[in-house]
Amino acid sequence: VFGAGYIQALKGPFDQVRIMAVGGVNEQNVSRFFTQGADAVAFGAGILRQDWLREKRFDLIRDKLTLFLSNCKADPDEKSPA
Repeated sequence: VFGAGYIQALKGPFDQVRIMAVGGVNEQNVSRFFTQGADAVAFGAGILRQDWLREKRFDLIRDKLTLFLSNCKADPDEKSPA
C-alpha cells in the first residue's frame, strides 16, 4: 500500500527491524524495495497467475520468475528488459 519509500521511512527510526515487502512487488519495482531497505520481498499473483497455472504454462512462470530474480540485483533507475 505504501511502496518502497515507506520502507526507507520505517528503517530510519527502526534500523534494527527486518522488513519484508509483501504485496505490490513485481519485476519492475523489486530492486527499488531492496535499495530502500527491504530485507526480503514476497511475490504472488504477479508471477503465479491463476490462468498460467490452470493452463500449465510453466514456461511463462519460469520466464517471469527469471526476470523477477534478475531484477532483484538490478539498478532500479534502469529500465527493465521487456
